[in-house]
Amino acid sequence: MNYPFYGSMLYLIKFSPSNPTDVSLKNNTAIMDYETYLEKTNYLLEMCSKGRLISLEEAANKFGCATRTISRMLARLRRQGHPIHYDRTIKRFVLKEDFLP
Repeated sequence: MNYPFYGSMLYLIKFSPSNPTDVSLKNNTAIMDYETYLEKTNYLLEMCSKGRLISLEEAANKFGCATRTISRMLARLRRQGHPIHYDRTIKRFVLKEDFLP
C-alpha cells in the first residue's frame, strides 16, 4: 500500500470497533494519526513508569490496536533512551530504577 506523506505520519493499526474515534479506515485497514500515536506512546511510558503494564495484550486492548503496534511503541521508547524492560519476578514492564537521565 502506498500512503502519501503530507507532513504528518500515519500508523497502520489493527481496527478495533471499541475505539473508533481516533482511527480512520482505508482499504479495511485502520490508520492512527501521528498525534494519537504519540499520546498513546506517552501513556504507555507512563504505565511502564508506574508498573501498570502487565502485558502487550492488555495494552493492545486498552488502546484498540494490535500487540505488534505496542511492541513498536516500546521499541521506539527504548530507542529514545527509556530503559524499559520486562521484569519476570513481578511479571510487568517497568523502567529500570538505576537510570539517570
